[in-house]
Order: sequence, then structure tokens, then C-alpha cells
Amino acid sequence: MDWQVYLAKARNNLRTAQSAYEQGDFDSCVSRCYYAVFQAAIAALIRLTDFRPAGGEWSHKVTQAEFNRRLVMRRKVFSGQIGRTLLTLIEWRHRADYAPINTSRQIARAGIALAEAFLSAIQEQLGGPHGPKSRQS
Repeated sequence: MDWQVYLAKARNNLRTAQSAYEQGDFDSCVSRCYYAVFQAAIAALIRLTDFRPAGGEWSHKVTQAEFNRRLVMRRKVFSGQIGRTLLTLIEWRHRADYAPINTSRQIARAGIALAEAFLSAIQEQLGGPHGPKSRQS
């Protein structure tokens, strides 16, 4: 199932972010935190809504918009705080990847906390012995 592949990728990216943090590579940490939540959002969209983007390519803009529209605002599966995580982390990732300054330890630690909370919320909805908590509509 492809949603499981995206969830595994999300977990791997979170582990990589944690490792980068431990090594003092805060820019890479924040970048991987973003990709962890991006891929977890894709897993949730596939599993909980059966949404697939036109053309099959998961853009950042479409993923963020559809996650918030379908799973935060419409169905209220996730809180607004969880929905804002994608926007917060993509902004931090852009600074980490493209700005002429380095990400601070505090921002990297906050990125890990946001990514952990996001993945925890996603896994809670997708996991368990009886499948997802939120049924497709």
C-alpha cells in the first residue's frame, strides 16, 4: 500500500532529522523535519481520503492545501495546530536551505518537536489493529 511507503519515509526523515540535530547540523535537521511532515501528510491524504493529485505528482502547495482543506477544516480529523505545522516547517526549511544564515539549535529543536507531534497525530489516525480511526467520506 503506497500510504505505508510514505509513512515509512516520514519516519526515516524524522530519524535523519534527529541524527542531524545530534551532529549539530541544524539546517539539515529542519529540512528533514519538513520532509517528515510532508510525507506523513501524503500518507494521511491517501489513507483517509483516497485523494491523489492530478498527474500523480505530490507538490508541496497541493499537499498542504488538501491536507488542511480535507482533514483539518472539512472533516476535523486534525487540529488547526497540526495543520499549521506544514506551513511553519516549509518556511523554516526555506530559510535553512536558501538563506545566508544558519539555523539555530532552538529552531532545530522546535522543528523536531513539531515533526514528532505531527507524526504522532498521523500515526494515531492511521494505526491500530482496526485501521484508521477516521473513516473515509
